[in-house]
Order: sequence, then C-alpha cells, then structure tokens
Amino acid sequence: MKKSIRTAVCILLQIILSVLPADAQEILLLTDQQGQYHAGTYPEYLEDTDRNFGIEDVSSFAYDRRFVPLLAENIHFGLSQSAYWLRFRIRNTSDSENTWLLEFGNSRLHFVELYIPRKGSRGFTVKKGGYYSPVRREIQHRNFVFSFELLPGQEQTLYLHIRSIAVQTPLTLWSSAAFTRKALTENLLFGLFYGAMLMIWAYHIFLWLIIREQSYFYYLFFVFGLIVINLAEDGLGHLYFWGDFRFRFLIVPVTFTLYHTAFLLFTAAFLQTALHTPRLHSIINGFIVIWLLLPPLYLIFPRAVLIPMTYGFFLFNYVLFTLTGFRIWRDRFRPARYYLLNWSIFIVIGIIWVLGTVKILPVGYGFSGLLLKCGTLIQTLLFSLSLADRISIFREEKEKAQAEVLEAMRRNEHLIREQNILLEQQVAERTRELAAANRAKSVFLANMSHEIRTPMNAVIGFSDLLSSMLTDEKQKHYLDIIRIGGNNLLMLINDILDLSKIESGKTELRCSPMRIRSVFKEMHRIFSLKTSEKNIELIIEISDEIPELLLTDETRFRQIIFNLIGNGVKFTEKGYVKVTAVCENGEITGSRDLIIRVEDSGKGISSDLHEKIFEPFVQEGQSAEKYGGTGLGLSITRHLVLLMNGNIDLKNKSGEGSIFQIRLRNVRIPEISSIPDENAQEDDIADIVFENVTVLLADDTASNRELLKGYFDNTGIRCIEAENGAEAVKLAEHCKADIFITDIRMPVADGYAAARQLRSSEKLKGIPIIAVSASAFTEDREQIMQSGLFDAFLPKPVRKEELLRELCRFVPFTRKSGAPESAESEILLPDIPEKLPELIGILEKEYMPLWEEVGENRIFSQMEDFADTIRETGEEYCCQMLTDYGERLKKHSRNFDIGKINSLLYKFPQQIEDLKKMKG
Repeated sequence: MKKSIRTAVCILLQIILSVLPADAQEILLLTDQQGQYHAGTYPEYLEDTDRNFGIEDVSSFAYDRRFVPLLAENIHFGLSQSAYWLRFRIRNTSDSENTWLLEFGNSRLHFVELYIPRKGSRGFTVKKGGYYSPVRREIQHRNFVFSFELLPGQEQTLYLHIRSIAVQTPLTLWSSAAFTRKALTENLLFGLFYGAMLMIWAYHIFLWLIIREQSYFYYLFFVFGLIVINLAEDGLGHLYFWGDFRFRFLIVPVTFTLYHTAFLLFTAAFLQTALHTPRLHSIINGFIVIWLLLPPLYLIFPRAVLIPMTYGFFLFNYVLFTLTGFRIWRDRFRPARYYLLNWSIFIVIGIIWVLGTVKILPVGYGFSGLLLKCGTLIQTLLFSLSLADRISIFREEKEKAQAEVLEAMRRNEHLIREQNILLEQQVAERTRELAAANRAKSVFLANMSHEIRTPMNAVIGFSDLLSSMLTDEKQKHYLDIIRIGGNNLLMLINDILDLSKIESGKTELRCSPMRIRSVFKEMHRIFSLKTSEKNIELIIEISDEIPELLLTDETRFRQIIFNLIGNGVKFTEKGYVKVTAVCENGEITGSRDLIIRVEDSGKGISSDLHEKIFEPFVQEGQSAEKYGGTGLGLSITRHLVLLMNGNIDLKNKSGEGSIFQIRLRNVRIPEISSIPDENAQEDDIADIVFENVTVLLADDTASNRELLKGYFDNTGIRCIEAENGAEAVKLAEHCKADIFITDIRMPVADGYAAARQLRSSEKLKGIPIIAVSASAFTEDREQIMQSGLFDAFLPKPVRKEELLRELCRFVPFTRKSGAPESAESEILLPDIPEKLPELIGILEKEYMPLWEEVGENRIFSQMEDFADTIRETGEEYCCQMLTDYGERLKKHSRNFDIGKINSLLYKFPQQIEDLKKMKG
C-alpha cells in the first residue's frame, strides 16, 4: 500500500514539473496577419561545453530545467568552443495550414541543425546546414533557411543545435510570401551594391591602363579585396562561388588577408610612406608579411585560437591606418587629408554597426548591415576621388617642375649655346680625325696591296712562262707546286689585307659550280712536298656520295681547306694528317650538308684554349721562330665558315693530336651536269697567232714588262715599252700601236692621265686601252672601269691566257691548226616545250631593249640586274639554257671579266634564235 502511494506521488510530481516549465516559457503565436517574427526573445538555450549532447538528451525530462531563457533579440554567445542547444515553442493560431521559414541571419555559422517533432511519434525530423556542412541547402539562399509546416491550432517545440567558434546571429521566422518579398528586396540591394563596386573597379582598370600609376594598381587590388570580403561576409560567395571547395575553412582568413594586404599596399603607395615615414613603411611591410602567413596557420593551429588573434590583429591594422594618416598629414601632404576623411567615415559607420549590434544604439541588425554596405561604397568612391586629386597634384607638381626647368634653361641658354658650339667644333674635329684615319687606313691597304701583288705578279707570271718551256716532268712538277703555292699565297694576302672587312661582315660570297675532288687533288699536290720532307703521310678520303659539282664560293672553300691542312702539316712531326669528306641530306631539297674532318697526330691543343685558338694572332703553345706564321689562319677560317652557313669545332683525340671538323649546311647542287675544264680553256689560246700586231706597254716595273713580253713570245706580237704614262703618250704619237696596255699607278703620269691624253687626241682616240692594276679592292676595279677611259681590265697577277683572250677581242688573229674560233656550246632544251612561244615573245619584246641598254651603258650593276632577270626567267620557264646564261653573266660581271662579259652579251640574240629553232 505504501509502495503504491509513493509511486503515485512520483508520477504526479513528474507531471507537475513537466507542466511548469512549459507554462513558464513564452509561446510564439503565428497568425495570418503577420509574415515576420523576430524569434530572439522566445528561445531558451543550453550550453554543451563538451559537445556530446544529443537530441534524445536535451529533449528528455532530465535536461528540461537546464535550459535558460535567452531574453535577447539576437542570439549572441561570442567566441566559444561550446555547442549550444536552443528550443522555443510556436503555435499556429490561424485557420489554415501554413509553411514557415526559419532563417539564421549569420551566413558563417559552422554547423546548424533544426529538430522538428514528428506527428504521432517521439522522433524528430532533422534539417541540417552550415558553412562547413557537406549537406546541400534546403533553400538556396545566402543564409541558412529551414522550412516546416504547422496545422491550424497546432503547437510544437522546435530544437536548434548550433556549433560555431563565433555564435552571433539573428533568428527570424518568415511566412513564405514575406520571405519571398524580403529575398527580392535583398537581392536588389545586393545587386546595386556589387554592380556599383564592379563598375568602379572596371572604370579604374581603364584609368590604370592609361595612367600606369602604381597607386591605381593597388587601388584596383584594394577594391577587389573589398568585393571578395563582402561576398564572404554576405554568404553569396559560399552560395555561388566556393561552396564545394574542399578547404572552405580557409576562405575567411584568405579573404581577410586579401583585403588587408591590398589596403596596406594601397596606403603605402597613396601616402608615399617610403618617402615620408620610413619607419611606418617598414611596419606596414611587416603587417603585410603577417597577413600572408595567416592562412597557412589555419592548417596547423585550431580556429578557436586563431580567430581571436585575427580579429585582434584586424584592430591593430585600423590603428596603424589612422596613425599613418595623421603622421603624414602633419607633413602637409594633401592626399593624407583625403585619406583621413575617408577612413574616418568608414570608422564611424563601423562604430555605429558595432553599437547597433550590442543594442547600445536603437538600430536593427539589418539596418546596421545596410549602413556598413553604404560605408564601404562611400569609402570606395571617396578614395577614387582622392586618387583623381592626387593625379592633379602630380600634374601641378609636374607643371611646376617644368616651369622651373624652363626658367633654368632660359637662365642658362647662353651657356648651353656656347657648350653646343664647342661640342660641335669638337665633333667636327673628331670627325675629321676619323676621316683622316680611315683615309690613311685605306691608303695603307691600297699601297700594301699594290706593293705585295706586284712581286707576286712576277712570281706567278714567270712560273706560267717556265711551265710552257720545261719538258722534264720532275721540274714541271716542282714548278706546278710553285704556281699553286703562289696562287694560294696570293689568296691569303688578299684575305689578310681584307681581314677588317671579313670581321665587319662585309665580305660577300660568290657562288659558282665547283669540282670538289679537283680542289682536294690540288691540296694534295700543294702539300705533298712538305709532307715528304717531314716524313708524314697526307691521307685524303672523299665519300662517293658527294656530288661531282657543288654550288659554293670556290675561292673561300679553297682557303678554308688550305688553312686546316696547312695547320695540321705544320704542327705534326710524325704520323699523318688525314682529311675526310662526307655529306648528309640538307634541310632544303636539292642540297647537302658537307662535313669535312681534318685529323692530325700532332701534339694537340689543350681543351681550355679551344675557343681562344680561333682569335686573331693567337698561336697557342707555338714557337714563332720554329713554326712561323701570324696566327690569322684559324681566325679567318672560322669567319669564312660562319659566312658560308656553317660551323667549325675542335676536338682532342684520346691519345694525341686534334680534329678540326666543319659542317657547311645546305650546300646546293647545281643543275648543270658539268662545267668547263680550266685546262680546256688554256688550250683555247694555245695555238693563237697574231699578224703584225704592235702593243704599246706602259709599266714602271721592269719585271712586269718583261713578264708581258714573255707572254708575247711566239705569238707574232711586237712590243714597245714605256716606263710611265707620259713616255707612253709620246711613243704612241710617233709609232703606230694597235693596242695600249698600261699600269694604273706609275710616276710622272699614271694610267688615267695617259688614257685621257689618248682619248683627247683625234689621231689616237681609237686605240683600244687595257688597264692593268695590282689593286685588290673591288671599289678600285669599279672605279677603273666606270671612268669610261678603258676598254678592258686585267688584275695582277696577269695570266697569259687572260691577256691573250683580251687581245683577241681587239686585234685580228689566226690559229696554227686552222681550227675555227671556239664558242661555248649551248645544247640545252627547256623542260616544258609548250611554253616556248610565250618565252620567246618575252625575250624579244621585253628583254631585247634591256640588252641593248646594258650593252650601250656598260655599267656593272645593270649587267648584274640583267643577268638576274635572265636567270629568274629561265627558272620560271624551266629553261636551263637561260638559267646558265644568267649565272655565267652575273659571275663574269662580279669578276669584272670584260672579255667574257662581251662574249656573253654578244651571244644573247643567238640564244633567242636557238630557242626558235627548238620550237621548230
């Protein structure tokens, strides 16, 4: 009996206790007339310090009395690591079933959960959300919004579970219609705000692209930071941009870092802190470093520790901004006034927002947020106006500085004028000195050319004469070596005198078909005597894959090979010098890469001197007394190889000796199958005989006259000698000379003076005049022929066959064999016969007038242009005959070979006739 009474009392007490709290808690009554309810004063809350309570716990009788009334308009628990449970009772007093929306006004709550009791059971329907929650939002809105339904007269107790480091949020209950209207208004306001910010940002991008001033760039950075941090604060960024980002917990510190770093940089540039306050500038740089280090710290330390530190450092930044503005304002720097004004407005609005949040000022949460947006927009606009004023300040300072400079220039105008006059005098004097130095250099090179080539004329010329007199094969072999060596020595002398032109890149290549095997055969003959004296072997191996003819500058190619072989022979005491030539397909169709290796068994060259050895006048480890030489060979060789589109490498062998390898890229293969043989050309004049021809010869060097007289032996030519131009003119007046051959540089009267007197004489002006000169420069040769005084030109050393071939142009001759005069054969057919009528028409109508003009003017540049035109036409119409004709004419024009030029020009009409015959 006692036990039953005790049980009944306990049940009664539980009923009473369960009823009392419910009666004590205020109920939120929902009606149809009101669509918005601020639920902040209705909830009761329970702090879960260990974060281990569940809904079963907090909804049980045991936890009922632990709930405490909130009694505040907004939920505000500050910074805490605890979780919070809230409950509040609501009742639908309307006559219809309605859908209601519960909104958390803080978009950055970490985790929120709404527990709605299920009808007819003790369970709950759970709806989740939050900044770090992976669950998709029930309603797509910048804040966390949950929906639930209430029947007419129904009453429910809703439970809220909040976990966040900073727990501060309004809690609002909305009807569906009211929430829709509120969302539309809110979106409109946000659209206006962000639209204005983006327009300001885009406008200042345009200004920065025009002005390129550093402050504008940092202002763009600052406005971008403002936009990003507002997107984070409003929840729009999480909703539209980075909601699925894996490291969402870094968004807030990154946006804070972006904004404050941008504003620090803008402050330093706008106020010129580096100039006005170096110490504060250093502090600003330190703050920038701290902000940049902040986001990585969130990967290491708990957010509960870092968030208070971030907000504290945030306040320190505001203090720094204010101090910086005041400090520079004291220096009367006008932009500092605008900076303080802008910053003060923002601080006042921020204070109003804070005071409204803590209810010291009677402003709502929404109003204070709107006020903060307005402050942000005002601050952005004011800074924009401040930048414009700062640019005006710069413009004023620039104009002031320009005025000062102009004033200074006016004050010093007389001095500047005097300095300019003095400078012009110095420049003129220096220019005269340089011109004199250049003239002296040119005179020196010209004299050296003349003085060296004059004796070489005798060496080579008399070698040619002896060659035709000797019958002993051994003697002829030695003489051939002298001739070849003299020719190569002459070539080296030309390049040494012209080294400055080579190094300045003014040397031109003159490409023509070359028999490469003949070149190497000649090299073997040149060095055979030296190699036999030193008892070393000269090995030359030419690959069968190398074409018979290659299109290149034969003179430059000979010099390269001569230098490399000569270098190897000179420094090899025993063993061998081996030359290997192979080829590979070039990058261009119809070309080859020519690879030549010169290997010796000499002492080799140390690897650290492989580059230096190619410098002029360098003879690495050599004894000048023992080996001789000037050290120019390898330098000239490298320049020539590079000029011929190649490269040269030097390698040491594993034992001893060295290997020089050159690669000439894309060496073209000529389309013609053969070229005239030099020996055949010599045979053309071997049987020529002149009848009663008198030659007047003027040269101040007896050996030169003796050489030319030797060339005239057995030719039927009588020679009259003169030592200068004046003597030659006197002799010409008394003797009947058929042709006049004169040197250019002579005492008393030179070749020009003698030629002028002859041309001015009615009796003697018809005598053909051939100029002979030892000048090595192309400019001298052009000057000689373009003077209009001479009919032909022969360079020294004068060759017998060239001399006789020139004489054949001006005086009658016969052949001992009675054979007719040889002519160059032109048996070439065009590849496309159907184009022959069109080609013949072009040649007759367009090119014949050009041919007549070139033949009348005799200007070498016009001859080369005419040759290029003929060659290009031959290539266009696939007519090899015209292509070869143009190439030969251009080659002879460059070499100033008057005889061959005249011969080819004379044959041009015959080319057209031959094409007509082919047409049939």
